[in-house]
Amino acid sequence: MNYKMLMDIKDLLDNCDLVVREKSMPKGKVIPPHWHNYLELEIITGGRAVQVYNGEKYQLCRGSMYMLSYCDYHSFSATDELSLISIRFKESLLNNSIAKHINIKPNRLIHNFNESEINEIISKIKVLDKETSNPQIYTDIIKSSIISELVVSLIRSSSDTEDENVPQLIQQAVVYVNTNFREKLTLGELAKELSVSVNYLGSLFKKYLKTSFNEYLNNIRLKYACKLLLTSDLTIKEVAFESGYSSVEYFSYTFKKMMHMSPGAYHRDGF
Repeated sequence: MNYKMLMDIKDLLDNCDLVVREKSMPKGKVIPPHWHNYLELEIITGGRAVQVYNGEKYQLCRGSMYMLSYCDYHSFSATDELSLISIRFKESLLNNSIAKHINIKPNRLIHNFNESEINEIISKIKVLDKETSNPQIYTDIIKSSIISELVVSLIRSSSDTEDENVPQLIQQAVVYVNTNFREKLTLGELAKELSVSVNYLGSLFKKYLKTSFNEYLNNIRLKYACKLLLTSDLTIKEVAFESGYSSVEYFSYTFKKMMHMSPGAYHRDGF
């Protein structure tokens, strides 16, 4: 089975807001870099793997748990035969403050829990699965409560523990970038649009999004480019320009650096 590099389970979530699945992966299986268009929590229940999560490499084993939002990309390589539990869900199950925390920037929400913590997490997931499979009165409240508790425990346990309120200015900047990434866009032009200095805006990106403006912009552009490569008949050059790059050479360089393959290989092997 080949995996789409932009994982899309829209049809699966059309008639529900949460899907719990136990999955296995044979030793040596590689899943190339991809984004999701849904939220996902996964916990490794057996085996080992290497994951590249937003550009950083992590060794996974039993108890490794991580969170993926729309901003995050990852790839997988199973070192041993791997088993895991995947929880895919809609943003509506989270309250606004939690959703804002995980959706405004690429995350570092990953942690290795100990055995007693693993068993407690799995018990909660079993309750979640039961409520999803056999809904009763107030099932939505129980599902929302368990999902929120799991996400908060991961936020508190991971390296992404800063509890700073993201300023309105950065929220406006993110919205502007997400809307205008296909146009010629620089930090200077964004600063002018928001009526602040370039240095000040750049420092806010580093402080609150833990990345530079250019890195954030590239992440948005590459996600869009990946979708075009898999769903359109555009040439590599056309994809580059449609995604906001003024040079196909720079697009190819950035793509290879971040995705560890060329745009052509991504298009060829995407299905």
